[in-house]
Amino acid sequence: MDEIAPGYVAIARILGAWGPRGAVKVEPLAPPSVLSRGRMLRAAGQPHEIQDVQRSGRLLHVKLTGIEDREAAGRLRNTFLQVLEAELDPLPSGQYYRFQLLGLMVRSSDGQDLGPITDVLTAP
Repeated sequence: MDEIAPGYVAIARILGAWGPRGAVKVEPLAPPSVLSRGRMLRAAGQPHEIQDVQRSGRLLHVKLTGIEDREAAGRLRNTFLQVLEAELDPLPSGQYYRFQLLGLMVRSSDGQDLGPITDVLTAP
């Protein structure tokens, strides 16, 4: 799996190529507004801009600049789309980005520490 660059946050996981023109199928890890046309981000250590985004159920099909064919898109499989943490918009009260939850301690209703959050799973 891809490493997250210092100062960056993973906003989506690339699951593979989609279609013949270089789009990728991604699992969002942030609110949909973060994955919008024109956003600058990193994928596999390289800068890209989002050219287009289409929803397909819980997944998205994303077209990035510089990725022009299915083979190039396929090489991005198992990497993350990353943005600078400082560029993320604040969320409404009571909502959090996944990276803000990781490492937080979970406590039972009687105050007993149960352990840290290590992952956040998405289910349909």
